[in-house]
Amino acid sequence: MISIVALGQKKECDQFREGYFKIEDSITGVSLLHRFGNKQKEYNSISKMKLELSVEWSACGYKLRLDKIVDNPYDIDLDTQFSIDVAMLETTENSYLQKSTSPFSDMVIQTSVQRITEEEYHEILTQQKKIDRSLSIDDPTFKKEVAESMCNCFSEEDKTNIDQSFFANCVAKSILNHQEQLISIALQDTTGTDPEILGRRLGEELVLTVQKDLIYDCDEYFNFLDGIKKEGENKRFAKANQKITDSLSYLIEDNQELSLYRSRAENYLGLRDYENAEKDIDACFVFDPTDIQAKMLYALVLEGKEEYEKAADQYMEISEITGNKFLPIIAELTKRKAKM
Repeated sequence: MISIVALGQKKECDQFREGYFKIEDSITGVSLLHRFGNKQKEYNSISKMKLELSVEWSACGYKLRLDKIVDNPYDIDLDTQFSIDVAMLETTENSYLQKSTSPFSDMVIQTSVQRITEEEYHEILTQQKKIDRSLSIDDPTFKKEVAESMCNCFSEEDKTNIDQSFFANCVAKSILNHQEQLISIALQDTTGTDPEILGRRLGEELVLTVQKDLIYDCDEYFNFLDGIKKEGENKRFAKANQKITDSLSYLIEDNQELSLYRSRAENYLGLRDYENAEKDIDACFVFDPTDIQAKMLYALVLEGKEEYEKAADQYMEISEITGNKFLPIIAELTKRKAKM
């Protein structure tokens, strides 16, 4: 058994032999404990497992032995003969720090255990049941929570200092805030994918989904995304000038190729000469009606002409062809401009 604190603290440890308790952990989620006599009932919010265990107390520690698996909805493998050694390291009036072994590995885990009331215990259980019934990344309430988390992140930031790295940090923070729900959703999967990996994948999918709502409901996010898009376009077209146009026109006179028309269209676009850019894009489509680069240039031309609905349709068409998951976000960004 793990070494424990001095026996002089036994009295302080004894107060935790009975009652209702909660453990919160960023990886394992919320665990609810109900101790009475030498028994403990336990529920975990991620695995959804309900266990009944026997408790063998020592001075300031205890051993847990599994008596019964009451519920195991995800069929998680668990040794029915397992036992866990727990040492109570530090105690306060209503909490203690514990170090314990794990039934799943040789790891030693350190967590904080908080005493709660019976009423709080049942309230948390009830709330978990509500979450379980609606646990899906398509659930409107869940999506709203994630969207609000991301919007708050953008709202709190210095508006003069928002960049792409900040976007990544906000996304990571939002996923971390909802990691427990995402892993719980992942545990419902039947493909055998590791729940943590699938949880991250679902998180990324969820963020892509809620971004569409954020564009309309969160001005800070809309302004950020629009600013990042404009910055990228400015860098892309920074070298556009009339000399390049003239050189390309000279080459096209003797050698009419798709790549030359495309390059000149891009240069026209950088000069905001949308009419000539569109003419060259039309020429590109004569060579190859499916050319993706020309289609992207056409979407930008439509935006430049403030034909936002048509531009959004063009972005969606390209997304369907290429499978690009971010273009639908750009399409929604463009649609909002049409309503401004």
